[in-house]
Amino acid sequence: MKTTIPLPGRHFGGPLLLFSKSKTFSIIYCMKRFVQIAIPILLLLIFNVFADKAGLTDLRKLPGLTGFVDLRKFPEASGPKTVVLNCTYHDQKIQISETLYQSIDEYYSKDPKKAQLDYALFTQSDPKDQTVKNLTQKIKTKGTELGLTEDQTMDLATCFVQNIPYDSEKAKTVLSQNPGDKVTQKDYYDRFPYETLYDNQGICTDKSYLEAAILKEMGYGTAILTFDAERHMAVGVDTPTGYTSFNTEYSYIETTNSGYKVGQLPAIDENVGGAKKAELDKSQADQGFIPDLPKSDFTPPSEVIKIADGKEYKRIIEITNEINRLKSLTAEINAKNQALSAQKNELKNMENQLQAAKGELSQAEARLEVAKSAYKADPTTAKYTEYQRAYNEYQSVRVRTNSEIDRYNAAVNRYNGLITELKSLIEEYNRLIKSD
Repeated sequence: MKTTIPLPGRHFGGPLLLFSKSKTFSIIYCMKRFVQIAIPILLLLIFNVFADKAGLTDLRKLPGLTGFVDLRKFPEASGPKTVVLNCTYHDQKIQISETLYQSIDEYYSKDPKKAQLDYALFTQSDPKDQTVKNLTQKIKTKGTELGLTEDQTMDLATCFVQNIPYDSEKAKTVLSQNPGDKVTQKDYYDRFPYETLYDNQGICTDKSYLEAAILKEMGYGTAILTFDAERHMAVGVDTPTGYTSFNTEYSYIETTNSGYKVGQLPAIDENVGGAKKAELDKSQADQGFIPDLPKSDFTPPSEVIKIADGKEYKRIIEITNEINRLKSLTAEINAKNQALSAQKNELKNMENQLQAAKGELSQAEARLEVAKSAYKADPTTAKYTEYQRAYNEYQSVRVRTNSEIDRYNAAVNRYNGLITELKSLIEEYNRLIKSD
């Protein structure tokens, strides 16, 4: 039976044997191994520090070198700045204040990892930076004060991010690049959540990273969705099967403008790259037709980058039902308006006919009065016969006129009934589009 004897020092799971009965320990051998391993690492570390100070952080020029290790020390907080986030939720104007610091913002702005353009990295914060965690806790506290569910509190968080001003100038610079190009100017690199909060502005990428970081902190399954054709980025939140966007496991969240609910795809303003404001023309709903819900021609996402596993956003079921009801209400309201328009024209025609009938009745009444007076003045059989004929004519015209009045009143009742139905539909419609 043959027995295999392992070589000493070759098993990573066991002790490293520097001495052996069969081989004398060699200090020269160990020094050679140390030089072979340590010197390349040391050179990379030195280069990383030098590259960071010199601003040489474009990995397309220096692949595999820059951003290898970040040896910078997280700075002391200095240069305080108060940023106020705003949101209108359930018809209440809500604000959250956050104190941020110039020194920390500059720390993130010089992060050598920026040039890697690794989308997942931009949702992260330095372990010593608790800003996103603290901000998320403040939002949760607001949600508790308002009596919101977890999913509604997530919507509140999205509202705060959506209302951060859109950085149109940065967007124009980014959009001026050729499709698929990476932005090379350091000032226009993607921003970490802290930077977006500090600047209190951002484009789709910046606001998406912040939203994803908050959703991750809230415990939701989260992803970054990229759209090369639309040159756009959004966030995905884990939702139940059957309610996801683009056959992924996530539902789309738009962050560049307010009013969009989870799952609603936007119409993009090609000039600035942000979503057009999600507004429906409800102001004219009681006067005429209302438009259908905004439609989007988004292509499926180019990439779905998982940020975190977590719980599902189940309120998407309620939102989907609301959107479907809005579509149904739009069709019903427009149908009612069409019926009202037709009945309004019918009423105008009937009013003309009624006025003519009333005129004819007045003339018949006048003839009756003349015949009556003639008979009183000369009560002969001939005058009585003329009076009787005028009376019968008057009665006939009066019956016809009353019939026209009844028909007109019935049409007015139908018209008013439609208005009552339309008012009820409009009230439901407005209630749904105002719901958060």
